[in-house]
Amino acid sequence: MSSRSIFVAIVFVLTILGFPLLSAGSASAISLSAATTPNITVTAGQAVTIGAPASTIELWLAGTTSTLTINSITITGPGTSPNGSAPVLTSTGAACSTPSGWITGGTSFVFYKAETVTLIITVTGLNATTFGFSTSVSVTCTVLPAAAASFTITDPTSAATVQAGTTYTVSGIAIDTYGNPRSGDSIAWSVTGTGSVASPTTTNASGVATTTFTPGNTTGNSGTVTGTGATASTSNSITTIANSTLNNFNITTPGAQTAGGAFTITVVPRDAYNNPILSSTFAVSVTGAATSAGGFAPILPTLLNSNGAGTATPSFTLYNAASTTITFTSGAVTGSTGAFAVGVATANLVVITDPTTAEDILPTGTRVISALVTDTYGNPKNLVSVAWAVTGTGSVPTPTNTIPTGIATTTFTPGTVAGNYGTVTATAGGISDTSGTITTVHGPVASV
Repeated sequence: MSSRSIFVAIVFVLTILGFPLLSAGSASAISLSAATTPNITVTAGQAVTIGAPASTIELWLAGTTSTLTINSITITGPGTSPNGSAPVLTSTGAACSTPSGWITGGTSFVFYKAETVTLIITVTGLNATTFGFSTSVSVTCTVLPAAAASFTITDPTSAATVQAGTTYTVSGIAIDTYGNPRSGDSIAWSVTGTGSVASPTTTNASGVATTTFTPGNTTGNSGTVTGTGATASTSNSITTIANSTLNNFNITTPGAQTAGGAFTITVVPRDAYNNPILSSTFAVSVTGAATSAGGFAPILPTLLNSNGAGTATPSFTLYNAASTTITFTSGAVTGSTGAFAVGVATANLVVITDPTTAEDILPTGTRVISALVTDTYGNPKNLVSVAWAVTGTGSVPTPTNTIPTGIATTTFTPGTVAGNYGTVTATAGGISDTSGTITTVHGPVASV
């Protein structure tokens, strides 16, 4: 075997094994060009043909006068689609007219990922079955999504809530068979239950369509939203809850109370739609309760803490016995009870108010004795029976009753002998007080 025959055999084996060999003046001069426009557009899943005119990608091999044998055509650049469909990037069975010309035949390429990508197209083969060659050309390819396959709600996918007077954005995504998002698809929206939506809307570049769900404004209103594109998809429930902004108070007027006794008032903080605001705390100022005559100031709440049902029951202790109206204020929001009675306490205090010091009286005179009856907190007590008693000389009518100001009176009649004296004791509810001493003195001489 000649040395040339051995060389040819080695080249042939290396080429078969995939080692491209260039030969100055022959294979190195082979070039590949794409007669198609620099930018092509295809659809995901579409067969991308290569070769002669009318193919998706028109390829021309040139630069040799020898017969060309094509081993393979490969493409790099396209990615895997969102659902995992891998592109077909190798074509076999292609041929070239001799010695230069259009590439013909070969299996089709398929791209599945919607994207704009630079395709590097590489053709390898043999020049005159002797010299290996590899030549490339680049083409910009835009892969469009395939036909719409489905529309799926992405929010909410679990039970959601929305405050009364606000809105909730519902979203979903439109995709093709390969998981590529589709833009420009029209999605029709509808509501089952309570609420309304804007319809239709259009998917954006990410395949997402949104609509604004406006709920019913009563706590517990609920609706689901259905979006319909290639397929229909329904959201989870969206339920109305109270708005967190305080708008008004619903206040229950308490019944009659007793001074010094603790009691509660039921207050429901509500939103603008009169929904109770649950499990919330509001700072309040409370007015309408006065300090009692005895100097006892009311004990008033500073916070409203609503429970899981939206009800607050703040505690009060009032000491002033009077018709009372309580007003709650939180920011610009006010609310009041109706008038309710605060009655006097049961315990008595008895204080002689006149006379409180010793004084004289003529044998023929009388003296009005006064006593004030109050409860522990200084509230005057009406219609309390006061028993009167004299220690020493003199007499008084007994018992007498207090008037609304808490005052009871009796009339002291003294002894007629100069030097007679007496004190008057008032008793109510087991509590007593005693007047100053009243002493009989001589009157003027009647005649000589």
